[in-house]
Amino acid sequence: VGAAGSVSLSSVSGAVTGIGLKARSLECGSVSGDVHLSSLQVERLQVKSVSGNIEFQAVLARGGRYDLTSHSGDVRVILGSDTGFELDASTFSGSVRSDFPVTLRTDGGRGRDASTRTIRGSYGDASAILAVQTFSGTVVIGRK
Repeated sequence: VGAAGSVSLSSVSGAVTGIGLKARSLECGSVSGDVHLSSLQVERLQVKSVSGNIEFQAVLARGGRYDLTSHSGDVRVILGSDTGFELDASTFSGSVRSDFPVTLRTDGGRGRDASTRTIRGSYGDASAILAVQTFSGTVVIGRK
């Protein structure tokens, strides 16, 4: 697919799949279906799902911003490069795991239980921003 300015993908009850898209900005949304995005080249990404899982596999762009939010699904981010990123990942009732060695920011007063539900920190030069939230799912930041 050729590069586009802004692309939007959405579904109410079906899955949303995006493979090999090149765009400056991409918005994806699903009410009750999963969202699968891979081999993307985007600088800005916003993904929202109410009751579906989100899987995002890509190389982060330096200076890019990536926001992924699910209410009751898991969120998996699989990164294929060593582009540095600022990470803000959280869940209310699941867990958060990063395969990247993230330098944590101290939030002061966080309890021991909260540390498995939130990761806020940076990896490498922190040139991209990665914000990942789910209410009742698990967050995984992994390597390809």
